[in-house]
Amino acid sequence: MGCILTKMDQSVKRNAGLLYLLNFLIGFIFWYGIEKAFLFDQLHLPVVTIAYMITTYGIVQILLNVPTGALADRWSRKGVLSLSLVCFFIGTAILGMSNSLWGYLLGTLFWSFYLVMMTGTHEALLYDGMKQLGTEKGYKKIYGRTQAIFMFGIFCSSFVSGFIAHKFGLRSAYFLSLVPILLAFLLSLFVVEPTVHKKLEEKSALRHMRSSLSTIKHSKALIQIVLMSLVFFLIQISFYEYAQLFYLAIFSGSVIAIGILNGSGGLSIGLGNLASKYLHFKGLGFLLIGTFLILSCLPFPSLVRAVLFMGYAFVFGISNANINEFKHSFIPSHMRATLSSTIGMTDYMVVIPMALLFSKLITATSIFWAFGSVGLLAIVYFCFYHFKARHIFETSTVVES
Repeated sequence: MGCILTKMDQSVKRNAGLLYLLNFLIGFIFWYGIEKAFLFDQLHLPVVTIAYMITTYGIVQILLNVPTGALADRWSRKGVLSLSLVCFFIGTAILGMSNSLWGYLLGTLFWSFYLVMMTGTHEALLYDGMKQLGTEKGYKKIYGRTQAIFMFGIFCSSFVSGFIAHKFGLRSAYFLSLVPILLAFLLSLFVVEPTVHKKLEEKSALRHMRSSLSTIKHSKALIQIVLMSLVFFLIQISFYEYAQLFYLAIFSGSVIAIGILNGSGGLSIGLGNLASKYLHFKGLGFLLIGTFLILSCLPFPSLVRAVLFMGYAFVFGISNANINEFKHSFIPSHMRATLSSTIGMTDYMVVIPMALLFSKLITATSIFWAFGSVGLLAIVYFCFYHFKARHIFETSTVVES
């Protein structure tokens, strides 16, 4: 038995390397860098289309986040990971072939299935693999590294996506993206399932979900984790979905310029994830994010605005790794994917109306007013964290497995 466990532990240890490569591949998606140019220049759709997209994948998250998290906990995290990549492949193909809003939303729907199954599952695979080896204290470093690799993939793909779109057309970026997605799927078949979470819980899937929801309800610390995650998610969505509009506004450049700037933003987040090993702030991150965002929206020269926006992305990367580790320190292993998915579901319930409001704000004023409002929200949460939430975290008992 000892020999078998040793072999299993060795296989689980190799998972980190596999997940590194997988993270690069799912970031090495060419259409990420030019998507907004495709929507506006190729399909001639309005800004509110972005809100419709967020609504589409947000509804999928709300309906399926907890069930897919429970499925990952109870059935197979490896299986859910592989299935998500099949949906990613189908969704990307549909996006590339679309000629209208409804066609693009259909592709977004399949991409949503990928996202909902990936949410929490990848993190749970990584954290519980390390827990099985007794090395979970190093989770933030490894998680930060995986996110940095993911963002490096985005940097590489975005940097060249503009050149690809310029030479071969915007649609080509979608079809070329099918190659790394297929490679990621094949790689996922070699991931080894950790066993630590399966040893801890034998409830039915329904009871498992109810137990997870009850855990949040009766934990002041987890309630605060949900609130922190929500505010941070609003900041995240504003960057991932609207940053290209910011680049367009300050440079009004070609798809080549947009791709390079999009890649630079991803690289800044990746470097921030790596820097989280040395910078351990959580609440302070909200203050810095808000400050950089508001400054980048002031009428400085375009290059200064771009640098300030990259500073926001860098701090975002640091905060992302620190908050993620902090969140997982309060969640037991046997319901890690389920609770992570529950938190994600709550995030999307709020972000859908906020996305519609954000798009209206852009149309009525400008992208700068919209991002400035996000910066103000971050500063307001920093004040709440400093005077209220931090005390709750410091006096709460951490939920252990």
